[in-house]
Amino acid sequence: MKNKTIHARLDEKLGYPNAIGLYDPQSEKDSCGVGFVANIKGIPSHQIMLDAYHINSRMDHRGGCGFEENTGDGAGILTALPHAYFQKVAGEMPISLPEKGQYAVGNIFLPQLDKERRICKKTIEKVSRRPFVESSTPKRDSRVTVGVPALTGSKS
Repeated sequence: MKNKTIHARLDEKLGYPNAIGLYDPQSEKDSCGVGFVANIKGIPSHQIMLDAYHINSRMDHRGGCGFEENTGDGAGILTALPHAYFQKVAGEMPISLPEKGQYAVGNIFLPQLDKERRICKKTIEKVSRRPFVESSTPKRDSRVTVGVPALTGSKS
């Protein structure tokens, strides 16, 4: 094994567990953790979100520990697309939303400079062969505890 770090286990033994099923200790790496919470029957529930939050808050990394507690930097929860919400938003924009399960959404952080921003939007439209639709996200700059570069978009 590449990684010779000694790890404490839940069964109070040292080292990685033995290979079993899909698990192979040779694939272990030191990095942020990943937790999975799901309803095996596919039933949506707010409890899944609460459980996911619980797991995320127990991970020993800067996002889970609240390094920048009011920005959520470094942590996240992947959820199903809220189709009803996107239908509502699409109704307020000049787009036609496809049926549930027939589209994707993404978060894209565009450059601050107008010229660079326009180039990015044109490139996205060219690659996706779809119009670029943008919505604004509310900002509360006075409440975040990040440095000047993060707030202003500058490099120093």
